[in-house]
Amino acid sequence: PKSMRPRERLLKIGVEFLSDVELLGVLLGNGGSHRVDAVQLAASLVSITKSLANLSQADPGRLLKIKGMGLAKVCSIKAAFELARRLEEEKFAPGASFCSSLQVYQRFRLRFKGMKKEQVYLILLDNKNRMIKEMLLAEGGINYCHASIRDIFSSVLEESAAAIII
Repeated sequence: PKSMRPRERLLKIGVEFLSDVELLGVLLGNGGSHRVDAVQLAASLVSITKSLANLSQADPGRLLKIKGMGLAKVCSIKAAFELARRLEEEKFAPGASFCSSLQVYQRFRLRFKGMKKEQVYLILLDNKNRMIKEMLLAEGGINYCHASIRDIFSSVLEESAAAIII
């Protein structure tokens, strides 16, 4: 029935009460030209990828091979996960200071989750441990990355940083 569709349920009972599959169904809109409804398509996506975390990291080419998935649906899913990641990062207001390694972890964890290559980031801080700038110093292979000490110190001096996190 129409009242059981995810969009209608979202408006009636609230977004927080929908299951992951129903929320994904809302994003998908419909099941495409394969006569499958959006919730069924969403359920098969979660089943194929085994979890939402895996779905968020799934290669777009792999998702396009799933029956009912077109370019628009794949782009909607990838965009939604990226917005969620950015929202998590946005919780840390500019000018907020880092007082512990836990705060650094919480700020950057979603960015690094699922990375396929080693990367070295430099976070420059002022004398109150507020972030001045973050920068990618180096990108390597699957298990190695070389960051030049010269690049680190030149960035520190250039930005007049009082402290750093690598």
